[in-house]
Amino acid sequence: MDSAAKRRFSKMVYLPNPDADARRELLLKNLKE
Repeated sequence: MDSAAKRRFSKMVYLPNPDADARRELLLKNLKE
């Protein structure tokens, strides 16, 4: 995954949202695989 995609993911993840933490954890798991 390139840095541009990572920046796009981080922007999505840090949007104000009650599920932001859960979504971030799911994304981190997906990025590790």
